[in-house]
This record gives sequence, C-alpha cells and structure tokens, in this order.
Amino acid sequence: MDVFSFRSAARCGTLAIALVAASFVAAAAATTIDGAVIENSGSTNGAGWRMVIRSSGQATTQVLSRRGPETGPASQSTPAPFTPDPALVETFFRDVRAARDSNEPPATCMKSASFGSRTMVLWHGWSSGDLSCPGNTGAMGALAQDVSALQSAGHVTPLPLYRRAPIEIRATPATSPTPHRALAAREGAAARQSHRR
Repeated sequence: MDVFSFRSAARCGTLAIALVAASFVAAAAATTIDGAVIENSGSTNGAGWRMVIRSSGQATTQVLSRRGPETGPASQSTPAPFTPDPALVETFFRDVRAARDSNEPPATCMKSASFGSRTMVLWHGWSSGDLSCPGNTGAMGALAQDVSALQSAGHVTPLPLYRRAPIEIRATPATSPTPHRALAAREGAAARQSHRR
C-alpha cells in the first residue's frame, strides 16, 4: 500500500468514527428527558399541590401537606401518576422555554388573604412567577393556558386545609330549683308537718 492509499484509508476511518460518534450524540440528545414542576402554594383555607411533568409524557400530581390550627396536619397524598396528552406536554415545554426567554413579567392581581394562592412553573432554576392571575398575555398567557390544561388532565382539586369539628347540639337540661328555693321548700314542708302536730 502506497502512502496515498494509506492516508486515504486513514481519512475514511476517521470520518467513519466521527459519523458513529455523531450518531451516538444525536441519539443521546433525542433520549434526554426534560422535566418541570408546577406548584401551587395553597392558602390559609386550602392545601397546595405539586405537579411534575416530564417530556417523556410521564406526570405525577400530589397534594402538599399543610397544618390546620384545629385538626393538625391536612392529608397529603402520595404522588399519583397520570398521562397527559403528548401534544399538550410538547406544547407545555415549548411554551416554558418561550416564556423564560421572553422575560415577560406575569400579570398581578389582588387576592384574598384566606383563599388566595400562587401557581408557578419551576424549570431549570427559572420560576415563572404567579400564573393564576387573569390577564396574562403573550408567552406567559400561553404558559398559563398549558398549566390550566395540565391541571384539568391531572384532576387536581385542592383539598380544604382542615375540616372544622361539627358543632354538637345538646338538649337544654330541665330547669331545677335554685338552692335557696329548694331550702325554702324543705323548711315550708317541715313547718307544715309541725303545725299539724
């Protein structure tokens, strides 16, 4: 084999190795699973919830533990799996990226101290801010719609923070004579008996 043929073979071998390596990198990139968290803070009167969404289509939802002043800890569910529509998951991750890159602030609104809560998306260290206020537009509006659709798909229903103990209604006791009236009645009876004697 002359020098030219040797160099050509070496180049072909190097090119083949590069192509194989590129295919492995592309395959690894294609199988990388992304993930995001949607979290509701809960309020004074309601427990919050957390939803974990993965680009593979796997998702879980969980009611977060909160403590009520009367009955102690509210119930906390274990993560419940559900399968959202793949097109919704794809749209969600596309809109998460677009919202982060847009730097748009979320809409703000006044909320009740007892029932107000915050719902936000957490993705690779980025937080969307509260998406539960009406009036979000553009990238934030699209992301808020995705969150609402995923909440419906996961059947997320915030639980009450605690249940108040039922009020026990007791029958009113029969009126009994006061001590001084009872004493006067006894003295009167004794006087009547002595008078008869």
